[in-house]
Amino acid sequence: GLIPSMLRMLADNKHHPLPQQIFELGIVADESYKNTYHLAGLRSSASANFTACKSIVEAILRDCGISYDINEFAHPAFVKGRCAEILTGKNHHLGFFGELHPKTISNFSLEHPVIAFEMKADNLVEHMIDRE
Repeated sequence: GLIPSMLRMLADNKHHPLPQQIFELGIVADESYKNTYHLAGLRSSASANFTACKSIVEAILRDCGISYDINEFAHPAFVKGRCAEILTGKNHHLGFFGELHPKTISNFSLEHPVIAFEMKADNLVEHMIDRE
C-alpha cells in the first residue's frame, strides 16, 4: 500500500506546522502481483479523527458518483473500532480508512494524531465510466 511511504514523508516534514495533509495516486502490486492504481491520503493534526477521515472519503466517493457501504474493519495499523472498509456493489472491497494507532504513529517518529485512507483508484475510474 501507499500509506507507509506517505508516513515516512510526514516524518521527514514534521518540522513544518500542522495541519499537514498529503495525497498520492500511485501504483501498488496486488495479491496477484498485478499493478493497480491506489489513491491514498493522510492528515496529521491535533483534531484528526475518524469522523474527519470519513468526511474526506465520502466526499471523494460522492464526487465520483459511487454507491457504497461502510463496515467496521480490522487493520493492525489502525485503532480498533476506528477503522472502516468501503464496499461497493456486491460487497466488493474498494478500500479502508480511519485513525492510525498511536503505536503506528510513534513507529514513524510522529507525535500527533494521523488519519488515513487508501482505495483502489482503478475501481473508482471503472465506476465513473459505468455511470456515463
